[in-house]
Amino acid sequence: MTPRLGSIARIVLAAAALLVSGATTARAQGERDGPDTQPVLLNRRDMPRLTTAAYPPELRQRRLAGAAEVHMKVLPDGTVDSATITVISATETLFGPAAVEVARQLRFRPATIEGIPVAVWVDFPVAFGRPASGTTTDVQRDGRIFRDNLPPPRP
Repeated sequence: MTPRLGSIARIVLAAAALLVSGATTARAQGERDGPDTQPVLLNRRDMPRLTTAAYPPELRQRRLAGAAEVHMKVLPDGTVDSATITVISATETLFGPAAVEVARQLRFRPATIEGIPVAVWVDFPVAFGRPASGTTTDVQRDGRIFRDNLPPPRP
């Protein structure tokens, strides 16, 4: 083996070793079912104000309560990536864009893996208003109940 070929062989072996160790790390990360901790909504107390401000005027005039669910990415800093927010469902079409407006303003304690904040995808329900009678009856959609206009985030 010439000196030059020996150098090339060592480089190839070193690269192969790096690839194998990288594959092991990727496989270990791929085996995870998800983060160690899920995101936690920090501005929960702001939900009544946020939903009231975003409430579609046309639906408010009709005293119509409802809900929408959005899919979004919560970033490692706890903010929501506005470009990722999509409406999954809404009891009325106008509640969809209103829920997106609310979602943009949400702040979370981020999800973590081994103590390190990570970005995660979440589905988040947003409830608008209460029945016009003034009772504390829950707004119900698809068999799920939202209490007092403060839905918890779903992981």
